[in-house]
Amino acid sequence: FNLSAVGRYVYATNSSVSGNDFRIYDVSDPTNPKTLGGIDLGNNGLGLYVQGNYAYINSSNSLFEIVEDRKSVV
Repeated sequence: FNLSAVGRYVYATNSSVSGNDFRIYDVSDPTNPKTLGGIDLGNNGLGLYVQGNYAYINSSNSLFEIVEDRKSVV
């Protein structure tokens, strides 16, 4: 897993090749986190960096993917 926390959001990638490999969670209530959405990267999510409205993701096939904002995965 790769995690990045920005404000009330936690962004996560994992090394699974099935399902959502990139997810966003709202952790404003740490006892009740909510999944806001996610996307299937098609490959293992290996690296993650979040800056402003962008999540930069490195995947196992060496592609560099950019997710523009939280709305695009909800």
